[in-house]
Amino acid sequence: MCISLLTLQIQAADYEAAFTSRRQLLIEHIADYYPLWNNGERPIGYDGGVSDFGKYNYPKVLAVLVKYGDRSPQYAVMKKRMDIYKTKPTFHFNLVELPRILFMFPDAEGVKENKYEFLKRVFERTDCYNAWTCEGTENHIAMSRTSGYLYAQIAADNYSDSFPDALQRLQEMKKWILYTARTIYHTGTAEWNSSTYNCYNVMGWLNLFDFAADTVVKMAAKAVLDYYAAETALLYSQGIMSGGDMRGKGAVSSYHGSASYLGWMWYGSNPFMMTPQNFSGEDERTSEHIHAIHAALSAYRPPAAAVAIAERKMPLPAMYYNSKPSYLYDIPSYIRQTFYVEKSFTLGAAYLPYGGWTGGDIQIVGWKLVGLVDSGSPSAQAVSGRGVNRPDKSASGQQRMPFDQLAHHKNVLFQLTRVPEDAEKQRLVMDSIINDWKKKWSRDFFLRFPADTARHNPVGAQQVETNNNRSYLFFNGRGMYNPVFAGNILFVEMEKIYLVVRSLRGNRPDSIKRVKKADVMFTSVEAAPGKVCGFVIEVHEKQKFKSFDAFRKKIAAGTMLDFTLLDSLNKVSYQSLQGDKFMVQYSDSGSFTEPIFDWGFGPQQPAVIHSSPPYLQPVWPSGKGHGKIASWSVNGKPIDLSSPWPVYSGPMIHLNNGVLYLTDVNQSCYCVDFTGEAPVFSRVCPVTEKK
Repeated sequence: MCISLLTLQIQAADYEAAFTSRRQLLIEHIADYYPLWNNGERPIGYDGGVSDFGKYNYPKVLAVLVKYGDRSPQYAVMKKRMDIYKTKPTFHFNLVELPRILFMFPDAEGVKENKYEFLKRVFERTDCYNAWTCEGTENHIAMSRTSGYLYAQIAADNYSDSFPDALQRLQEMKKWILYTARTIYHTGTAEWNSSTYNCYNVMGWLNLFDFAADTVVKMAAKAVLDYYAAETALLYSQGIMSGGDMRGKGAVSSYHGSASYLGWMWYGSNPFMMTPQNFSGEDERTSEHIHAIHAALSAYRPPAAAVAIAERKMPLPAMYYNSKPSYLYDIPSYIRQTFYVEKSFTLGAAYLPYGGWTGGDIQIVGWKLVGLVDSGSPSAQAVSGRGVNRPDKSASGQQRMPFDQLAHHKNVLFQLTRVPEDAEKQRLVMDSIINDWKKKWSRDFFLRFPADTARHNPVGAQQVETNNNRSYLFFNGRGMYNPVFAGNILFVEMEKIYLVVRSLRGNRPDSIKRVKKADVMFTSVEAAPGKVCGFVIEVHEKQKFKSFDAFRKKIAAGTMLDFTLLDSLNKVSYQSLQGDKFMVQYSDSGSFTEPIFDWGFGPQQPAVIHSSPPYLQPVWPSGKGHGKIASWSVNGKPIDLSSPWPVYSGPMIHLNNGVLYLTDVNQSCYCVDFTGEAPVFSRVCPVTEKK
């Protein structure tokens, strides 16, 4: 089916008008209401207590410049912050926030006369936070490298005599940019779907798209932005990123992470009416929203097909099978993900070979359900879960735990927890390995950066309880939650969905309780050490049933849980209301690794492109007691977790082997082919690969 050119033009004009409205709202809020000490007398970080000075202040400076101009009384206050920055370190956020000001307002007071000093500080920094071979997590490296390219471009164009290595740095960063952009199109990103870090990852690529003089670099930036735009379009709903979340926020309220504001800037979809005064919600100190100003001011716009996906103008329901790499991209399809979209909710999970023992596992959210709400509600509704740790330790479903496993298909999800009888013995072994890892990290880090005594050792163990075999579900506590027990089944009526919660052991889950001092509720089940406990949840749209009572009767008559093999074989079977038959087995035996980003040991020289190997981590125990990923079948067909999965595979979004294509309901297509050295953009899509 074809769409007329006029229709496409109208749709583009409507999108741009809505985008402009969001842009103006964000700028007004940041310029006039953010942050505390708005009069500029005491900007955040002034006392030296905040290393990311630019993170908290540059968006404010930028918004004031855009709204009031560089000769305004408002900007005179901001100029003090520009002068202060001359004494601040060029840390990751400080690096990435400044280029947009340098390029958009090169003649502003505090910019023009300080430009050389800004560059000097960048080029003089040689520790592990430098712009060329810095070490850190994926978002840190992205912020530094993309910015390093632009600082080198400015230096080469304006101060070549003062910065003789500028051209060399420019070429090194171009190499990294093309390597990273192309790799993303073959593996996906390592900080997958991060509700905390996706916006931070995107800022530098937006800067490159807008300001890089090299056409190939600009094209690579556009390709990366198209990747994030497609991902965000699928996963973002009413201010929450759904599904599995690497370094995320757990079961949270709307607009609790930076990626939520990026999603809002690109696609709207907010549950409540935003104004400049209420933009950042209840916490006026939050800074998560201010970084969306880069998307607001950029010339980049998501492809029309991505906009259609975000607006759910797509065949529903839709099931996706996706994958992501290990942290340094060396193992493609290391993480598998399933994701399901209905009109009123999304549900997704990630299957994690990560061990759950180190600090690198903190902020991993294994799964998330997002239920939509009517306009005017304070937040979309979210549910997540994990085992072992008490709610007061992490009341949001965060942290990868060593003893949790998941299985998900469409509207049904299984969360299995099994703390073994020798869990404390395992923990002591892990602590010994991690302590040895810390020593090796320090040894090799100081060979690379011998003068960098300020860098703390990032290797460490996370707190893992070993005397408690309990599994938890977390609800974000906003909106309607009407829990009703029928025997041992917990039914929960939410704003637009019904949720069925069963204990895998057939016993009754705890009543839903509220966590003290947190807007989070939870329920839990437990078992003796060495036994599997957990939940099976089933989600349905309210509109498909006459009433909550009618829904409960249908569930009671049309579903069945069989746990007779749970203690002997770690197996449980379930038949859903739709007639899908599940057989799920907790995997007792297996192997694992841990996330390493810059935690690896081995390299003795700084590197522009980080990879593993040569970055190493310890050899971890394997075999009985170390399984991390469940096995399951649906309607007798085993889910294959051994073969590679595409980066994205489902209706309207497909990315595999370097080729991304998006289609909309009218079968118009958008394609990015990154199989060569540079991306090629077209309106021609290849034949869809079927999973």
